[in-house]
Amino acid sequence: GLLLDNTRLRECGYYFFAGIAQVFEDEFSPYLAGIVPQLIASCQLDENTTRFDNETGDQDDVDGEDTAEDLNYVFRSAIADEKEVAADTIGEFFQHTRTAFLPYVESSVKELVALTTHMSDGVRKASCGALFNFLRTFYKISNPTEWKAGLPVAVPLHDNVAQLNTLVMPSILSIWEDEDDKMVVVQLCQEMVETLKLCGPGIVAEHVNSIAEHLNLIFEKKAFCQQELADDEGLLDEDEQAEFDALLISSASDLVGALAAVLGENFVEYAKIFIPHIAKYYKKSKPTSERSMAIGCLGEIAAGMLAGVTGFTETIFPIALKGLSDEEPEVRSNAAYTVGALCQNTTLDISSQYPALLTALYPLFQGQNLDNVTDNACGARDYEENEPVYKLLFSLIRAQHAWCFANMAQLLKIFEEVLSKEDELKPHTRQEMIELVKALNTQFPALNIAASGLAPYLQ
Repeated sequence: GLLLDNTRLRECGYYFFAGIAQVFEDEFSPYLAGIVPQLIASCQLDENTTRFDNETGDQDDVDGEDTAEDLNYVFRSAIADEKEVAADTIGEFFQHTRTAFLPYVESSVKELVALTTHMSDGVRKASCGALFNFLRTFYKISNPTEWKAGLPVAVPLHDNVAQLNTLVMPSILSIWEDEDDKMVVVQLCQEMVETLKLCGPGIVAEHVNSIAEHLNLIFEKKAFCQQELADDEGLLDEDEQAEFDALLISSASDLVGALAAVLGENFVEYAKIFIPHIAKYYKKSKPTSERSMAIGCLGEIAAGMLAGVTGFTETIFPIALKGLSDEEPEVRSNAAYTVGALCQNTTLDISSQYPALLTALYPLFQGQNLDNVTDNACGARDYEENEPVYKLLFSLIRAQHAWCFANMAQLLKIFEEVLSKEDELKPHTRQEMIELVKALNTQFPALNIAASGLAPYLQ
């Protein structure tokens, strides 16, 4: 199908092989040599050619009275669709075959960068997504050391990743400047969030100011894609516009949270810009999605900035406290996370607020229709939220708190379960838990830890 003169068949072939690569991964590598050149050729197709023949495979769908201009539009659209699928597939191939794809990286990146300025929004989204996919895959195969938050970058990117990044980020920021499609910008933000979480601050170290400027324009509703001329043909109704606007603001807030996570305390100057914008979205008159977004974003900022959030405590705390009694469980859930992150990281003494805070939190432990509400209140579901729970338990056990020892058998079973799973604990938490188990075994032999499932961790 890839060699036939029919765009639809080639698209179907690319979809098929992308799925096969996802399933077989390295075992798919021998087939790259025969398929990748076809993908590159699809990316290079000339849409300016004036013709309408078997290439599109859509003759039956075209009315006999259509003009040559109509027919050529169909042809160009078909070629654009093929390029979109080809760009997606290239990203999938590298992601799943990894080092076997390295001989094709240079030629692929060249074509993907060129496609970021394509007239089709679908092609632009696909090419940008593939470029970010390349960055993440290069990072994974570079045997990376865990990144550390802050600037200057404490853990540099591998040379190959850094070199690719010098091509990718300038291209992304260049098209963001003049992008007129909201969903392309949403895609950029989402891909950047995923890449930052994996690769850390090295990806944006030289571009933070530019990214912040683009985000600020979105919150001020002044981005190019938010102007009326971006939909000058009136293709979207009011409901669709509102939905796209909400997605744009939400993805921008996610990127703000990701920047806070990778910059840490260096995010302070940017927080001065973004927190007032974000706070405006928590009003009773705002829809649930925007109130939830605002509270959640403030929580991500508080968690990412660590002690740097101190100067914003008096702004964030009242909003989060109010959110705990919001009528919507989704908002209450995010508010619980936010007050926890704030209390954990601020150096401002807010202990006088604890009675009001605990009073507001108490109802979240019972009668909630949404599991996330209670989970965020105590940190019980997401592994990330388990971290403060373990930290609290470790402190109470070391202090020999009566409640902990009355429930020690159950706690040890929990420790045994989470230690047996590689993905439920951060490395430092795992190590601290093992050291605590060893100490308990030494100090309290009656617990009989050596005869339990925790015995392997006593070595």
